[in-house]
Amino acid sequence: MANNQTPDKPFKTWEQQMNLLEQKYNLVINDKNFALTALKSLTYYDLVNGYKDSFMEDTQNEDGTVSAKFKPDISMEFLYYLCLFDKNFQATLFQYSTIIETSFKTKMAYVISKEFGVFQNDYLNPNNYHKSNNGILFSKIKSSCVDAYSNPHRLNLPTKHYVQNHNHVPAWILFKNVSFSNIINLFQLLKRNEKEQVANLLIPSTALSYDEKTKLIIDSLNMVRSFRNTIAHNLKFVTFHSKNRLQLNYILKVLPPELITANDYKGKKAVNDIYADILAIVMLLDDPVLIFGFLTEVHAKLDVMRDGWDRKTDLPIFEKYRGITNLPENIIERLDGYLNKGKSNVSNVSNDQEAKRKHCYVATSTYRDAFHPNVVLLRDFRDNHLRNSLAGRLFIKLYYTVGPYMAYLPEHVPVIRKASKILIDSIVMNIKSRYYK
Repeated sequence: MANNQTPDKPFKTWEQQMNLLEQKYNLVINDKNFALTALKSLTYYDLVNGYKDSFMEDTQNEDGTVSAKFKPDISMEFLYYLCLFDKNFQATLFQYSTIIETSFKTKMAYVISKEFGVFQNDYLNPNNYHKSNNGILFSKIKSSCVDAYSNPHRLNLPTKHYVQNHNHVPAWILFKNVSFSNIINLFQLLKRNEKEQVANLLIPSTALSYDEKTKLIIDSLNMVRSFRNTIAHNLKFVTFHSKNRLQLNYILKVLPPELITANDYKGKKAVNDIYADILAIVMLLDDPVLIFGFLTEVHAKLDVMRDGWDRKTDLPIFEKYRGITNLPENIIERLDGYLNKGKSNVSNVSNDQEAKRKHCYVATSTYRDAFHPNVVLLRDFRDNHLRNSLAGRLFIKLYYTVGPYMAYLPEHVPVIRKASKILIDSIVMNIKSRYYK
């Protein structure tokens, strides 16, 4: 039956959306064809609502009313390229957040299994945990864990396989199907012996007391989780602040001075903003190769935006983005300092850049063969197609920087190697159909 109500948000064509932005919200549209392409590629919400808090201001209309309009220097081109970079930058944080979640759950499962056993009734025994802590109830967490292996509507792999084929579901399997937040809460309910073991696995530093370390870990994990969820649900990222806050006196004991200083807190940086999330990821990765790879990728994306996108578009994308996200003014120089100092600590990174450039890092580590037909084709595509355009050359520059570290996961994690092979096979098939007919 048809709905007779008049919608307060009616459908609008792309042309109508463009006219609305230009006439009602004063967005500068220099090229209508470009504006239409932008609206077809990214949603109206992503382009406008996602950044209106940063780039709109209240303006008095001719009739005396006040409405929000874009600031005079904000154009469709600027919003479009800013949004593209923002999504790209978020992808890096999301990728490493998932690595942290897996690593944390693995360490929790290891200690719990070692201390309590592998049967659910043993390692979920209430006697092993505090009943409550800061409003967190063990009974609720246990109920969620039990539901993950007993409720047929929630039964997912790999837990489902163990339920059907084994006489127990060990923690290292079950935790894959339990939410990140519930495992963080379970950590908070551990008694001191087990909690201290997990804490030392997460942050081995002896510079922190037990209470300082557990507080820093809980705040950091919840911060990483909240930013990850914001990204996953396509919510406003650039102005997002976590409810959890990093304590300056704690992180100064753990992180090098290249990344954090006491002055940051005076400027309200690195407390609960995006830079705080970056620092939390660094602390929780606890692997020199992964940390180096993560910060190299962050550095490369910021550097490409500043030296590539800004010059190509003649728009101040980098400075505007840095400003609204509250990143340090000298973030690239900070990362330079850390990465230059840290190169000597990453033993599996070759110093021969020319030798590196002969290889397709991720593809080579995925197929474990530098001369696999797909690797050879990708190398040829790079040399004979990507190098012919500015965008292609910028991509190659970025890939040369982050490739060796992206290759770490498919080389060492079988599940990721399998997923990487499926993805690369698909990419190669598309390249063949378009460029090698």
